[in-house]
Amino acid sequence: TVFVDTTYELQAHIFSTINAKQTRINASLADNLLEFASVETPEKVAHEIAKTMNATKGGPWHALIKMVGRVDEGNELLSQHSFIFYLMPLVYNSTDHNKVRAALQKSGGKRDALSSDDYASYPLWPLYREGKDEVIRKVLENYFGAVRAAFPDDWGSRKSILTKTTGYSALMKLLAFHLPRGIEQGDLSFEFFEKITKAAA
Repeated sequence: TVFVDTTYELQAHIFSTINAKQTRINASLADNLLEFASVETPEKVAHEIAKTMNATKGGPWHALIKMVGRVDEGNELLSQHSFIFYLMPLVYNSTDHNKVRAALQKSGGKRDALSSDDYASYPLWPLYREGKDEVIRKVLENYFGAVRAAFPDDWGSRKSILTKTTGYSALMKLLAFHLPRGIEQGDLSFEFFEKITKAAA
């Protein structure tokens, strides 16, 4: 099959679709190709958040995420793909990726053109739809900052599962449970999450 005059975005999309479903490639590599996307799908936003959190000195995920194309510092415990994969259930149903991507392309990338009702049960969908990516990142920073404060010896330790895939997936399920209450109260601060994590410590 030959594709003529395709954009970098389409080339990246075809490559990741074919290789992720046939001869599998590193899932984080497929996620990294989101760089070429012209529209901000939830996955692309999550990819950018992962990059920012991994690069933020003093932040809970600083240098702990294995980012494709970057030289490892030796501390990385969580793959880029895992970070994105377990964040998606808080934003939308990722099996609808192509549907949402097509809708964004049709609207010229306007996220507010997406339905507010389709994923109303997903706590971070309204923030994504409104383009409040920094708010999503700050919520994650507050939450994981509180977890790190509650479990200082386990956070970032190779001897603990907390910042590996198993621990991260469990923490995201816990976040999904508490997010609706925080949103209802209008409080997703570090202090809000600190009360939750201290109770679990």
